[in-house]
Amino acid sequence: SSGINAEYGGLEQELASPWDVAVVSLDHLAGCSGDLLVICAAGTHQIWAYALTDTILTHRGKEEARDKGTTWRLAGNGEEANRNNSYANKASFAQPSGISFDGQRSLYVADSESSTVRVVDIPSFGVKNVIGGAIDPTDLFCYGDTDGKGTSARLQHPIGIEWCGEAEQLIVADSYNHKLKCVKSRLSASLVTGLNEPSGLSLDPYRRLVYIADTNSHTVRQLALGVDCSDCEDLKVRKTRTPIRPCGVSFIRTEAAALISLSVDSVAGRQLNRTESHVTVTCYGGVKWAGSDPPQVSLEEVSELRFTTTEERGAVDLDFKVISCSEDGMCHVDRCRHRVNIGPSQSGDEPTSICLTLP
Repeated sequence: SSGINAEYGGLEQELASPWDVAVVSLDHLAGCSGDLLVICAAGTHQIWAYALTDTILTHRGKEEARDKGTTWRLAGNGEEANRNNSYANKASFAQPSGISFDGQRSLYVADSESSTVRVVDIPSFGVKNVIGGAIDPTDLFCYGDTDGKGTSARLQHPIGIEWCGEAEQLIVADSYNHKLKCVKSRLSASLVTGLNEPSGLSLDPYRRLVYIADTNSHTVRQLALGVDCSDCEDLKVRKTRTPIRPCGVSFIRTEAAALISLSVDSVAGRQLNRTESHVTVTCYGGVKWAGSDPPQVSLEEVSELRFTTTEERGAVDLDFKVISCSEDGMCHVDRCRHRVNIGPSQSGDEPTSICLTLP
């Protein structure tokens, strides 16, 4: 049981896939007091709260008291939909994944499956649209990549969201569009492109930086606020990479050019996703990549790799990321590195063929 509409003590309350949290202070609101921990319960498509202190909420002349340690539903009826309503128990979410508080009375929610940003009012907990999504609340396939205002804007599975008080704007991790977008007065604009499924954001207001968990590049990045968008840079001290296992070594002897033929397949019972699988090329010594930059190519687009060489010995690392899925929808990601050493030519040289079966 996920306790969709129940109300229990904190440790007794079951939650379904909580994805994000935000601390909310109520003391500045008339008739309200206390602190809440607000929770995105993505699994039940709701917004929940945990009372960090004894709490009083006053709305429409009605006062509600919550004891410290109480957990309860703030908004969302549990239906997976994009339904906005001034009554909290009639509104619906679709996998709310990110939440940020503006310090006043607005909780901004990245509602992933409806591809929207929504706002929850405090203390009424009514829900309104900010950007994205369809007019029809049951249409969860209204997504895209369009800057604009309100429902004319399009997002695709946003996950992270952060309120920037100084600029009075939101920064949204538009995950499946591989971008950050800024939103001000319900108007969205692309802020940073070239990311790889960004999912987490955190604001450092003192250094005026936004830190970005760029999930599929296995990198943490930082964006300086108030400067050109191109200043999103790698945060080197926090950059991590998934370990890559070795999967073979080859040797080529060639005079001026090297050709490597690729043959990659998955084990029986798995279907290789060639579109999302790719190989990244790194050259050393007297070897140069003959393809276009950046040296990362989809396995759907390439079966041969070409290089130019000099008399100097060199090498090439081929870093494979291979995604394969079974019939039940379970997918596996395998990463491995094949090293190709390249030396001076001898008579009878032949192109190297690399045959991999992964995972």
